[in-house]
Amino acid sequence: MKNYLKYKLYNIFSSSLFYISALIFNIFVSGQFFFVQKFFGGSGTTDLHYFFHAVPLISAIMIPLLKLNENFSSFDEIVPLCTTKKIFVSWFSLFIQFAVILFPQFLVPLCVNLFGDVEIGQVFSGFLMLLFYGAISASLCVFFSQICRSQVVSVIISILVLSVLNGINLFSVYAGNIPFFSAIIKIFSFYWHFDAAEKGILDTRDLIYFSTVSAFLVFVSIIFAESKKGKRISGQEKKRIILVFVCAIFLLLDSTRFYARFDFTKGNKYSISRYSKKLAEEASETVEISFFQSKNLSNYYPEARNILDLLKEYSAQKNISVKFYNTDNNENAKKIERYGIYPRQLPVIGENKTEYLNIYSAIILEYKDKTEIIPFILATNTLEYDIDTKLLSLFSEKRRTVNLLCGNGMNFENDYSYVVPWLNSNGIATNTINLSEKLEPQLEKSSVLAIFGSDKISQAQCDEISSYIEKGNSVFFAVSPYNADIENSWYITKPENQNLIKMLKKFGFDFTENLLADISCARILMQSDQNQDGTPSNSIYSQQINYSMWINIMPQKNVPQGITEYWPAEIVESENVEPLFFTSPLAWQIEPDNLSQEKLFENNPFVVKEKKYDNPKATRVGALISKDKKLVLIPDQYLVNSLMLGYTGGETGDYRNLDFLVNQLLKLNGEENLAEIQEHSTLTNKSSLYKTYNAELFKSAKNRTLGCMFIFVPALIILAGILFNLNKIKFLRKISCVSHKIEKADSKNER
Repeated sequence: MKNYLKYKLYNIFSSSLFYISALIFNIFVSGQFFFVQKFFGGSGTTDLHYFFHAVPLISAIMIPLLKLNENFSSFDEIVPLCTTKKIFVSWFSLFIQFAVILFPQFLVPLCVNLFGDVEIGQVFSGFLMLLFYGAISASLCVFFSQICRSQVVSVIISILVLSVLNGINLFSVYAGNIPFFSAIIKIFSFYWHFDAAEKGILDTRDLIYFSTVSAFLVFVSIIFAESKKGKRISGQEKKRIILVFVCAIFLLLDSTRFYARFDFTKGNKYSISRYSKKLAEEASETVEISFFQSKNLSNYYPEARNILDLLKEYSAQKNISVKFYNTDNNENAKKIERYGIYPRQLPVIGENKTEYLNIYSAIILEYKDKTEIIPFILATNTLEYDIDTKLLSLFSEKRRTVNLLCGNGMNFENDYSYVVPWLNSNGIATNTINLSEKLEPQLEKSSVLAIFGSDKISQAQCDEISSYIEKGNSVFFAVSPYNADIENSWYITKPENQNLIKMLKKFGFDFTENLLADISCARILMQSDQNQDGTPSNSIYSQQINYSMWINIMPQKNVPQGITEYWPAEIVESENVEPLFFTSPLAWQIEPDNLSQEKLFENNPFVVKEKKYDNPKATRVGALISKDKKLVLIPDQYLVNSLMLGYTGGETGDYRNLDFLVNQLLKLNGEENLAEIQEHSTLTNKSSLYKTYNAELFKSAKNRTLGCMFIFVPALIILAGILFNLNKIKFLRKISCVSHKIEKADSKNER
């Protein structure tokens, strides 16, 4: 059998069809990910979700065609091997072809890593599951080649069936309300069984599904091959077939009850942490977790099943009980509505109209006489953090509270309108301080104080803040010596009141007179309705500009997503403080023009230019933290200002600064473990191309990617095809010479 396999593979790898297929496959998959999904067009992401989806699209055509490539029926008939070995070699050789063609695509994650961080766990689980996909597709093609008389017909049927299995999940919007069809879709949909792996999770249910069905199809192919030879199936073999079929069914059914999930993502994003397990142990009585979900939700969102899987991990902990309620049952729907939770509407597109389904997906946590609610959830990215904050609230008599103070004359209703709801949604209660009154009576004791801006804070109030710090309380400062007219001219001025700025020196925080700018910066859209001469224009001009005074802090230890700082002031280190994060090495200082008090800095985006460097420079400090971890200074009072976030957020929004604020407040409150979970939850869908923070780096990475995937890989495939065929020609020439000598010898013997 080994020599037979070698012979088949040798002929396959010497065939031009194999290399044409490999060329088309690699160009299609790379093109789909980099061009169709607009990787280079502004919506690029290091998440390989779309890459893994592209492979089955082309494989549905390619794998059946490769089956033709290894079909040497005339030779098969004379090979002295049993049918079982022949069928196995046929399946295995087809699987090897797929694996070899897939191999060059390992370069895609390496190329993407030039732009940002690729999740290694996602790469591992995704490629492993693609091999399982190749195995089941190969077995299906072998099966149809045995039951069809014509190989062309078997190829057509295989293509159609694979295409349906790849895309059957799309029919879930039509069959969502029909339980039987929903169950069929879940069983046969390749997308459904691939969903966890493309996130970085290996689920034994999916592995068992692919391996069991593959083995069963190969087994049935052997039975059909035997019957085609006229061999009758004996009673014993019939029993064996029935036994194998029943075992396969029971194995698939049993895998839904007893299974394991292995989370290979960084920080185990989809598994609960040790902190969560330890937190669950603090319950003196049972915590009842009730999960209410519409049964058909998972037909539209396969990732919704991950919610129940994560809840089951909680249920494995002591004193945690989890119950699932199907809200398609009217009794359960009424029960959840008693908690004030009502369904969300999910659009379902039909043939001639769009309907809206009422969908529930809520979690109720009950402990003693307390109740906490997560009103709607579709994925697990924030679930662990949400549950842990609710558990802490249930176990504690006191809520986590942050004191909020606007020290620049702005307010939290309009100017910082995102702050309060964002903190509340993250389990942090807020206490807004009125600046027109004494601060001390208003401050929630033993709570973190967050201050935004400083020029309206009096000396007496500074003394109160200083006293609050000396009592051991933590403070988050987002302040600067300068103000910007953010609603009009953007002119930057220095207010006379510098009371708080001077007070900060007492704790080791100090500013220079300069602002910072960086080549790593925000890219903003500027629009104008005037011509260059100032006259009104008939149309609106728009231009994308890299604005170096809005610094894009790249992902690093304390800011894993990165953040944006608006006109940050330069700060200096001292013996009592240390850097929290840094700018890029290509940041620089901008000195003030003290002759123009109305406009100390030139900050017009059309005028400010990027500074050119011949040699790399040292990074500059972007924020400071006291060595006792009680005080944090961000040299930007507009860090979470609603207007500024709107400028840089674009159509999709940019909430990194708000997530950073939550994370720092948790750390200042002494909740490092919870802050780590919150950090992981915000990173789940954050996969920015932060490494290419300017046009030159992006262009360089793009050229290297294009050269690798669209020049190097195709050239490598073509070269391999030429070498194999040259080797085949030499081999055939040797055979020809030997046969010619044999003929000469025979002719002499005849004489």
